[in-house]
Amino acid sequence: MCPLVRATTRTGRGVRVAAPLRLTRMHRVLIGVVVAGAVVIAGIGFAGSYAAVRERALKKGFEDFSYAFPVGIDAGIRVLPALDLLPTEIRIPLSPAAPDGLAADGRAQQRRWTLRRTCSPA
Repeated sequence: MCPLVRATTRTGRGVRVAAPLRLTRMHRVLIGVVVAGAVVIAGIGFAGSYAAVRERALKKGFEDFSYAFPVGIDAGIRVLPALDLLPTEIRIPLSPAAPDGLAADGRAQQRRWTLRRTCSPA
């Protein structure tokens, strides 16, 4: 079983927690430059992807729907991993290999796997 660890309380009991990081002006400028660069790169990638997928959709006969098709593909690329990560984040481990992953045996096995993963030394 994993030992339970509490964060510091107002009375000072518990585990010491580091003070929050204070961002200087240089940190904020650097974060702004990185975010701006990421937006530019994402825009270039989206434009290239949109053009290529739209052209392919036109060749396959999607006609008017070819304008929306690339947006749906890109949205799916972002949403499906999020749908996979959400149950993991809220600690509902599902077995992707077994459709009956929530059966009684599956729950016990998943619980053992989760404990092993979270309690293993770093």
